[in-house]
Amino acid sequence: MWQMLWPVLVVVGANTIYHISAKSTPEGFNPFASLVLTYAIAGAVSLIMFFLTAEQKNILQEMTKANWATYALSASIVFLEFGYIMVYRAGWPVSTASLISNTIVCCILLFVGLLFYKEVLTAKQIAGMAKDSGVPLDFVDREVINAMARGERHQGVAARVSEYSYSTIQDVFKRAEESGEDPFVIVLDEISDPHNLGAVIRTAECAGAHGVIIPKRRACGLTGVAAKASAGAIESVPVVRVTNISRTLDELKELGLWIAACDMGGQLYYKADLSGPLAVVIGSEGSGISKLVKDKCDFTVSMPLKGRVNSLNASNAAAVIMYEVRRRRDMLDE
Repeated sequence: MWQMLWPVLVVVGANTIYHISAKSTPEGFNPFASLVLTYAIAGAVSLIMFFLTAEQKNILQEMTKANWATYALSASIVFLEFGYIMVYRAGWPVSTASLISNTIVCCILLFVGLLFYKEVLTAKQIAGMAKDSGVPLDFVDREVINAMARGERHQGVAARVSEYSYSTIQDVFKRAEESGEDPFVIVLDEISDPHNLGAVIRTAECAGAHGVIIPKRRACGLTGVAAKASAGAIESVPVVRVTNISRTLDELKELGLWIAACDMGGQLYYKADLSGPLAVVIGSEGSGISKLVKDKCDFTVSMPLKGRVNSLNASNAAAVIMYEVRRRRDMLDE
């Protein structure tokens, strides 16, 4: 809690010092004197940054996330001082008038500090979990994290991890066996948008698909953007990268899977038989499923399109199909 108290102490301290210097009387009151004194004290605190280590700077930067509350809301002192004068002239004791003024300032800044406390606490929780997991921590200047993020937005925390290692088809079938279900695989044909790839992997994890297969050529791999779009799902969903999608479909057929192409001109997905071991092929954003790949599929499923747009986003179409399969499997378990 002390991270959000220092702006309160700065403002209230400046307010109190002003009262003492003015001998606790409102005569000759300059409404901006307390504000200027607040800026001076806050500026002095900021100068301490030059004499701190990188770790201490990082901690203080977390503390000063509510800085704007100090600078912006200190303007409220000007108006509160007028209230102080009014209370004093109404016959209240000087100490009571000062207490009322400072209490109101405290309440305002504590409220604003609470808005920022959650973010500060989150950073501390991340650091705590890293220590508990044996992950080494390094406190650095924000410029270092900016360079690591390469222009991506961040919240002052970054992790350096090893390059993602792709899985094998055997890993996918092992996952299906462990779940006690028939294998359910998503095959992506030339998906080039990393956001779509990440979204499909995320939905696959949520819907209980056992793996995702992508091609090596003319398609997006597991980049940082895809990992972020997956919301961490790439850490638990096996992603297989193959040289040739057509040959991979033949291999899946030999292993007992039915291959469904999600494309236009097919049977409505909610009328199709999606039971048993199944692989669903999703085409690229522009051209859909290539002819060679589609010829390898056992059947085609489509979604009704009632609007003027004649197609769905690849990740949206994949989500509809995956949850239809999930719905049917759950119904069988009931």
